[in-house]
Amino acid sequence: MHTLRPLFLLLVLCAFGMHDGKTEKLKPGDIFRDCEVCPEMAVIPAGRFEMGARDYDSRAVKKRELPRVSIQIDAFAIGRFEVTREQYQACVDDGGCEYSPGAMFWEKLPRTHGEYPIVHIAWEDAQQYVAWLSEHTGFKYSLPSEAEWEYAARGGTSTIYWWGDDLGVNNAHCVECGGGHPFLGDHKSPLPVGSLSPNPFGLYDVIGNVREHVQDCFGPLKKLPPDGTAYEKSDCTIHSLRGSAFDEVASSRAARLSSRSGAQLVARERSYGFRVKRRLDQ
Repeated sequence: MHTLRPLFLLLVLCAFGMHDGKTEKLKPGDIFRDCEVCPEMAVIPAGRFEMGARDYDSRAVKKRELPRVSIQIDAFAIGRFEVTREQYQACVDDGGCEYSPGAMFWEKLPRTHGEYPIVHIAWEDAQQYVAWLSEHTGFKYSLPSEAEWEYAARGGTSTIYWWGDDLGVNNAHCVECGGGHPFLGDHKSPLPVGSLSPNPFGLYDVIGNVREHVQDCFGPLKKLPPDGTAYEKSDCTIHSLRGSAFDEVASSRAARLSSRSGAQLVARERSYGFRVKRRLDQ
């Protein structure tokens, strides 16, 4: 059953173009939330793209990022932000998520805006969250596939970063990205979600902040299905991570949109988080 929202909140959401995901047919560019404690979602258009490193990208890890593959993506919705502590805690409080990470030191500091992304999350923890979210809303939530993640993170661009081919300054939150945490003055913690500019699809923090779990088993690009679904196998022990992190060493390499890495299903690190996907064909 869907959570009912107070009338004043509905009016506020409508004023900003937000609407309930069940009230009308969703279309690309729409922003919605299925319940009060649910992540805010953006509808991503269908399309085809070339997944993997650009030919001129000298920092590409060839065994992981090449050769490029052509992927057809159906329309879907993805979280505009990484899942926050508050959103994840709702799953813990309701009994849907078994593991509750202790408060990170940065969460104890005063802040002026926003929620921090939940971190210290393993792939299996994220699976419990999306299962709970699906049951809570009646819609099919999951982690995005690796192809869906890169397609959404690129925002329709074909450059090394979504803003161009140079890392620049203050485009993302990572060690070599310039700037620093507004409270600490360095890169010892993530920023509250949405602190920097969004990509062309309206997604925040796809580069930097925290690494994000995706659905796929980690393998070569050629193993990824051409229809954009996840590469899965029954004996998988290493799953893919995408995006870079606030404390990433050599961030100019890790922050590239084609950068890929893997982690064990039960691995929990202070830079591991996630964002969610929701199917539209329901």
